[in-house]
Amino acid sequence: MSGDDMTVRTAKKSDYDKIAVLLNEYAKPPYNEPWKKSDAVDTLNYYAEVGKLLVAVIDKLIVGVVIFRIEFYNGEKKVMIEELIVGSNHQNKGIGKELMLAVEDYCKLNGIPYIWLITNIKANAYKFYKAVGYVNDKDTVFFSKRLI
Repeated sequence: MSGDDMTVRTAKKSDYDKIAVLLNEYAKPPYNEPWKKSDAVDTLNYYAEVGKLLVAVIDKLIVGVVIFRIEFYNGEKKVMIEELIVGSNHQNKGIGKELMLAVEDYCKLNGIPYIWLITNIKANAYKFYKAVGYVNDKDTVFFSKRLI
């Protein structure tokens, strides 16, 4: 996708309702996590406080978002990708790659040497991240435990 067709910019609060619609991509397999609009907007407000939100825009339509935050770990800054979502009608057009490149540029400009992320191994995102140069850390395993 050429730069003339799409722009990546910092999200504005007025974008949150449109971004909330994108979060419903998680209602589909393998995630099966439908989002209520109010929960999505609350989540976006939270990440706007602790991180950054970048949107991909084509003809004034928000077609993708990346949400990330800066972590401090063992004396170094790292970026943690919280969400990368591209609307299903706009996938496989280079939008996700452009959003990730924007995060990488942010890291380079701010002296942040690493990007971390977690994804579902059954998701298309797993193959996407590998295709854009991310590697599966063989020494790290993600655990979870539901308490309530």
